[in-house]
Amino acid sequence: MFLLPTFSCTDLCKNLAEKLDLQIADVERKRFPDGEMYLRIRDDLKGKDVMIVGNSRTDEEVIESILLHEAAMGMAPRNLASLIPYFGYARQHMRYHPGEPISMQGIGQSYLRYSGRAFVVDVHDESALPAFGGKLSNIHICTSFIDYYKNSNIRYVVSPDDGALWRAREVASGLGCDVFNFEKKRIDAWTVRMEPIDNDLKGGNVVLLDDIISTGGTIISAIELLKSMNAGKIFVSAVHGLFINGAAEKISNASGEIAVTNTIGSKYSRIDISNEVSKHIKEALKWERN
Repeated sequence: MFLLPTFSCTDLCKNLAEKLDLQIADVERKRFPDGEMYLRIRDDLKGKDVMIVGNSRTDEEVIESILLHEAAMGMAPRNLASLIPYFGYARQHMRYHPGEPISMQGIGQSYLRYSGRAFVVDVHDESALPAFGGKLSNIHICTSFIDYYKNSNIRYVVSPDDGALWRAREVASGLGCDVFNFEKKRIDAWTVRMEPIDNDLKGGNVVLLDDIISTGGTIISAIELLKSMNAGKIFVSAVHGLFINGAAEKISNASGEIAVTNTIGSKYSRIDISNEVSKHIKEALKWERN
């Protein structure tokens, strides 16, 4: 089996290759004079099992993934699957207004035109998955957080809203600590209002855990509330770290340590999900070694 990464996912792919004892295919990349992307897979994939690992956060990543899928399929692999660590465009999973695309459908179906199966890590809304007819599976990340924070003397895992509470509960259970969430009301794309709870944390260390950190407004509001509740050290964590418009620096100034998973590469991608993801993939695919 070969793993075939897009450029932005090379580090995660290396970790997955070690866990799965697989080979990473060699890909040549360059640009034509007019700026169009060129790539070529140098390894022979004929009759092999192949998994393409790539995000869809940016337009460039989407184009590269589609080109890799088409190139790989043209080499007649035995099986072709896709792993989308961060599924960008998944927030547009329905038509909110006439004339809008269902962006998640458009991108997901573009990949599944070539792949027999696709996997995504903690997709924005699981209710959109049935539209893919069972070919797109969601991988929940919890164990990776437990392993990372198990020696940090955590007394509380906190979700900034009730939508992410299920993950906070799973992680808190694994760490043997308490869990709670805030009530959040979003005012606009940049502003949220959060309601405190009547609780004195008495200096206990906290993991503030969310699915996505984007502009950081939700997290910074939660940090201020936790400080007002006498929290000890506040560890900020999430599955996907987008960190738009200097969000990471603002959060770091407010709390201290930030650690997100390596679905998206950055200096804050300290939590490796390759072990958790590789176990899921091995169980789901059960491809024979070749």
